[in-house]
Amino acid sequence: MHDHLNETLNNKSGFRDAEVFQRDPQNDEGDPEVKKPDRVHKYITVFFEVDNKESIERYLREEVSNI
Repeated sequence: MHDHLNETLNNKSGFRDAEVFQRDPQNDEGDPEVKKPDRVHKYITVFFEVDNKESIERYLREEVSNI
């Protein structure tokens, strides 16, 4: 994951910073992404800081659409 974050921050225009949070699935009651929480899987949330709305829209249009 750290390689991906560094790649994004160093090579994608408009990305400034990222914070990674590991969530405790046992405490994510009501989160629709956590269907059957267990201690085997890790639940990660990444917050990216971008320059502006256009930066994230460009990323979504150019990068995510190719996945």
